[in-house]
Amino acid sequence: MKNRFLGCVLFSIVCLSYSIATAHDIIEISTTGSNGHTSIHIFEYIGVTYNYESKTSTWCYKVTSGTSPSLSHWNLILPDCFIEENVLQSNEVVEWVDKNGIKFDQGYQDGESRTVCFTTDNLYPVKSNSLYVIAKASTSEVTSTDLITGPDCYVNGSITAFKFEDIDQDKVQSADEEPLSGWEMTLYSGSNCQTGEEIGPPVNTDANGNALFDNLAPGEYSVKETLQSGWGASTSLCQNITLQPEQPATITFGNYQLPGSITALKYWDEDANGVRDINEIGISDWEMQLYEGHGCNDQNATTTIMTTNGDGIATFSDLSPSEYSIREIIPPDEGWVAVNGTCRDVTLGRGESVQVEFGNQLVIGEIKGRIEVLKFYDLNGDEIQDDGEQDLPGWTMKLYSGSGCVTEPYLQEAETGLDGTVAFINLAPGTYSVQEVLQDGWEATNGTCKDVIIPQEPENQTVTISFGNRELRSITALKFYDDNLDGVKQIDEEVIEQWPITLYEGEACDGEPLQQLSTDENGVALFENLSPGTYSIQEFVPDDWETSTSVCQTISIVENSADILFGNRKEITDPNGPPPPLPVPTMSHLGLTVFALLAGGLGALAVRRKGASPFKKGPAK
Repeated sequence: MKNRFLGCVLFSIVCLSYSIATAHDIIEISTTGSNGHTSIHIFEYIGVTYNYESKTSTWCYKVTSGTSPSLSHWNLILPDCFIEENVLQSNEVVEWVDKNGIKFDQGYQDGESRTVCFTTDNLYPVKSNSLYVIAKASTSEVTSTDLITGPDCYVNGSITAFKFEDIDQDKVQSADEEPLSGWEMTLYSGSNCQTGEEIGPPVNTDANGNALFDNLAPGEYSVKETLQSGWGASTSLCQNITLQPEQPATITFGNYQLPGSITALKYWDEDANGVRDINEIGISDWEMQLYEGHGCNDQNATTTIMTTNGDGIATFSDLSPSEYSIREIIPPDEGWVAVNGTCRDVTLGRGESVQVEFGNQLVIGEIKGRIEVLKFYDLNGDEIQDDGEQDLPGWTMKLYSGSGCVTEPYLQEAETGLDGTVAFINLAPGTYSVQEVLQDGWEATNGTCKDVIIPQEPENQTVTISFGNRELRSITALKFYDDNLDGVKQIDEEVIEQWPITLYEGEACDGEPLQQLSTDENGVALFENLSPGTYSIQEFVPDDWETSTSVCQTISIVENSADILFGNRKEITDPNGPPPPLPVPTMSHLGLTVFALLAGGLGALAVRRKGASPFKKGPAK
């Protein structure tokens, strides 16, 4: 232990912050001298001062000696957790004694009072009525019967960073303001979240909005939140906190969602290429309307209509995260036409600012006509866009001179916009044709080429045409050996390959088959590129096999593709014995002849599943 004198000036400052005395902050010890005289010595706990920078604590006591005999020395017995190295210094001569005690070995005059302080190496908590004092006067050494306040062993504390959505930004969590999970919090040693002072990795808030940092010694800390995009902070991003001994602490972070905005830019698209070039100016005094949801559906129109400014900009502000759409309102009878559609869909995130652009061309003079093409998802194949059948963006359309889409090279090519439309403008009167470029996995419900006539009169006439399309479907038939004949494929039931499966249009497996396949090595027969509709699938079943599923199954693939199962088992001749080995399916001579003819005629249509199969393959039984 270092016996360094700290000086009265230091301790006059340190000991100013003292605790208010409690019941045994003052104790008395009586000693009897050799002359038989009794002397009373007074020990008073003054207080403790914590230095959070150095993480030390200084403890001060006032000691008043009795008379005849006066104190020759006194001991303060510390808790068992203390060792000599925990006591750093004192303003008096001290000695460490075996019983975890500090011996203040500087004698007193009769009636003398002194303030005695010592410093420990950590921020130990205060414990009332916890320590014994031993007083030595003359030949008498007495241990106190009362206990005095002093340092105690400390238990590491914790800091909880709590995060909530502060909707009203008042920094206080209200009943309707929920905790926020998944927010990153970082703990720092010392104040102000200094880089390089991080303690461990960041911690994310849990479902209750809490990020816990535990096993912390008392001291000065700071916690910083990582602000997420689209959010603002109602409290400081970095917050300082003093962790007291044995006292868990909580700091609160409030956040609120930033409003988003959508900017509509209106410009004069002189070359009608759908892209704003550097020399193409904005158009002012153009109305833009905001809709809730995609598609500019009139039922979701808001009352918010903005007018573009001198730069062609109209901004919709203070928007919550959601789906929106913006439609331009084209002034009538002014000769303006939309180059790439009149509606734009926007999915707006928290605090996002999104810009959409609308290009228009002014049709004047000898420019006579315009062809507007609408592309839509024709789910029911009736060639008409019904309610609920959505527009299809990103489809390529080609414009040809003359009919039949055959005159090469084509005149123009463009893609449908978010509202499923594209326009070919500045067209002289005459005959044209428009061809859609069919995408893989789709079919046309009303043709892929349409002829259009732009008449001489009236001028600036717009002709509208539409193309309907729908996705092709598939049916996956899985063939398996159904050991328990329950109609459900178990994980240990193996698939069967080279089993004939036949596809029919309509129900009941009636009429001419559309296609026949044999199951592949994964037990799968895959019928692809089918128009949405109702089909039936039939399996071939040899005479000595049992079925656990219907031999003919009807299935609809209007909305989605579909999977079906065919389960079979070889007939068991001996109920007490195992089934015989699983053979390749056989047919009668007549059936084999018919099957061979069908397989030869339809083999070219067979489509095999590509890639890995999720089904288990097994050897024949």
